[in-house]
Amino acid sequence: KDAKNLLHHYLVKNALSEGKTVPPEVLADYPDLVKKAPEPNKKAKSGVLEESEVQQTVQAYRDKVESRLGPGRHVLATDEISDILGTNDADSQWFMDQVNQEYQVSTDMDIHTFTIPDTQAQTGAPVTPPVSPVSEAMETPKALTYAPSGRPFKTEAAAKTWARKNSLSAAPVAVQGGFALKAETKPEAPPPVSQSPSQSSVATRLESMDYASPEMAALAKEITPEQEEGLSQESARLLERIGELDRPTADFTQGPAMTEAECVAALATGWQAVNPEADLLVVGEMGIGNTTPAAAIACALFGGAPGEWTGRGTGLDDQGLAIKTQVVAEGLAANPGRDPLQVLCALGGREIAAMAGAIAAAHALRIPVILDGFICTAAAATLARAAEGALDHCVAGHASAEAAHRALLSQLGLPPLLDLGLRLGEGSGAALAIAVLKAAVACHSGMATFAEAGVSDC
Repeated sequence: KDAKNLLHHYLVKNALSEGKTVPPEVLADYPDLVKKAPEPNKKAKSGVLEESEVQQTVQAYRDKVESRLGPGRHVLATDEISDILGTNDADSQWFMDQVNQEYQVSTDMDIHTFTIPDTQAQTGAPVTPPVSPVSEAMETPKALTYAPSGRPFKTEAAAKTWARKNSLSAAPVAVQGGFALKAETKPEAPPPVSQSPSQSSVATRLESMDYASPEMAALAKEITPEQEEGLSQESARLLERIGELDRPTADFTQGPAMTEAECVAALATGWQAVNPEADLLVVGEMGIGNTTPAAAIACALFGGAPGEWTGRGTGLDDQGLAIKTQVVAEGLAANPGRDPLQVLCALGGREIAAMAGAIAAAHALRIPVILDGFICTAAAATLARAAEGALDHCVAGHASAEAAHRALLSQLGLPPLLDLGLRLGEGSGAALAIAVLKAAVACHSGMATFAEAGVSDC
């Protein structure tokens, strides 16, 4: 029983939301997760509900979802569906299971992609636009679209992302409590994605992700349909989840950068990317601007002024540094929680969460890890603050030119193997440290004893 697993809290929470049974001795460690038992799904599984009552409950839930969202393709997290239904996550998951075939539900972690059919169009009846925020905004130029829960979007970025995912041509406008979308023109339905017989389905799906990087799409195109047949379904999904890491997060100066479901999905991507047969893991990242969330994470975890953790990154001037410091301060003010994994959700990026997941997986698999620079170390710091000994398998590859990196390594008690003033990122400093680590292992395990070398110890 690994009750102290770094992600156990989230795994237990997900299990409860799916209606699974969790042993009482495990639940005892997480009193915050003990909630009222889910009603309809609990009763249905125990046989208390008659079939007619099950159908009535499902129909009531179906009416709520369809009146709020309307026909078409939708992508919602379980908690967003719960807001619409006015119930808990376990009931929401049960409902999605009940309409799985009707809605063509595809679930990845806590995110559901599904299609509500246009029943009026199918029966030939006159099509009346459903009374929902989406249809009102698409049909009436001055109407406003709110989040699927019926409340305003928390951030302007969240509103833009939702509009793009739902093919809605609209611009965010400020309303009381957040942002709404004001539709401009009725968007045309996107053309169906046609799969060429010469490319794999993984490549086709990545091409449909407008947030996936060109590099990731190009990598997927190298997988032929023949090669894909040899991939397990889990491996194919992992490729897609890696593509998901390119999806922008929300503006953390306005609220959490990621929802808990999004953070767990990124953690899982990093976890699953680790090869259990590996004998060493080097962790790094590629990105622009991510020393800002790294500084915010370090400040949230270890305290101090934002200016003490915020550096010049790729070479900001004094004015740019002042703006960057102010952004970090605003992010900390907008996200006051200081639980380590809550900090990761609120202030981190998907790539930072994925690195944390990979480091945690390596710990479980007893694989040593070389950490790279400031951003990577910030990801590791969330684990160190969450559980004692979480970084016992890690060494710091180097101390980067970002001043706060040294302070962060000092807080974690990780002396760097190299000090070359590097600021490249991308795992470069940690990669250089591999040679030092290999030499140390060779010296430790390959050095002859006095007896073996025929040397007297007198």
